[in-house]
Amino acid sequence: MRNRGLALTLSEAVLVQRRALLLRAVVDPSGCDGCASCAAICPAEAIAVASVARVHPDKCIACGQCVTSCARAAIRLASFHLSAQVPP
Repeated sequence: MRNRGLALTLSEAVLVQRRALLLRAVVDPSGCDGCASCAAICPAEAIAVASVARVHPDKCIACGQCVTSCARAAIRLASFHLSAQVPP
């Protein structure tokens, strides 16, 4: 991760950790124009952009910075279920 000099209190760190366990950023490809503002601001480097943004769910910490940086509102935080990610 990039060091952005962000200092968190213990309660803020716990909140971030809980959100990261329950949420992931999701991109609506029809709304994404590939501007890469989300990738540039992501502290976890969890977003890659080719023609549209793609979130790597294993890296996403659900901080929401990509959501607020997207001028087209093409990214949202959505529920993440670990069981859905495990192959049968």
